[in-house]
Amino acid sequence: VTISVFDVEGRRVATIANQTYVAGIHSVRWTGQDDAGRAVPSGTYLVQMETGDGTEAGKISLVR
Repeated sequence: VTISVFDVEGRRVATIANQTYVAGIHSVRWTGQDDAGRAVPSGTYLVQMETGDGTEAGKISLVR
């Protein structure tokens, strides 16, 4: 499973998961930081989850 966060211009901001999970319910948390550990500004971001079965995407809002 790979879960990535993108800004509205399509640039990858962070990868918040990149590992194998056993079947079941799991959760991950994005701390509002990019891959370098810098805080990103408030705004709308796109989250994409890729698995062996396909890809899902959705929007999230970060409010500081």
